[in-house]
Amino acid sequence: MSDVYLASRSARRRELLKQIGVKFEPLMLRLSAPRGADVDESRHDGESPGDYVERVAREKADCALRILGMRALSHKPVLAADTVVICDDDVLGKPANPDEAAIFLKRLSGRTHEVRTAVAVTSPALQGVQALSAVSLSQVTFRELSEAEIKRYCETA
Repeated sequence: MSDVYLASRSARRRELLKQIGVKFEPLMLRLSAPRGADVDESRHDGESPGDYVERVAREKADCALRILGMRALSHKPVLAADTVVICDDDVLGKPANPDEAAIFLKRLSGRTHEVRTAVAVTSPALQGVQALSAVSLSQVTFRELSEAEIKRYCETA
């Protein structure tokens, strides 16, 4: 029996929960067509990267909670998260292809950037209360990457 629902597709998040002994049941949110995504993950005008990542995590948790009610699933807490890489106040999303991944890696090469992860949790017991959330901020420094290293990495992704 699971302890929580995990509103995340991230294999890494699943691995981390397993490492700490949390039993979870995945609760997948829609990403796209035909009815559209369950959560709008676009950054709003004027929204800081920190506010953006926290909003998306909260909205994922709140959306998953609504899905629990619609599907009459058992009442357990819902855990959601979102992670962003921030360079020069730009949020670098998941690269769409190896070429975009190479562009991102060239941009990050030899520099320090931020990685923010927001975690949000909610529960049917918290009806009417916005998901509780926290944000972790890490400073990550890449050494200079050669063109060959970037190419080799992008070929494995």
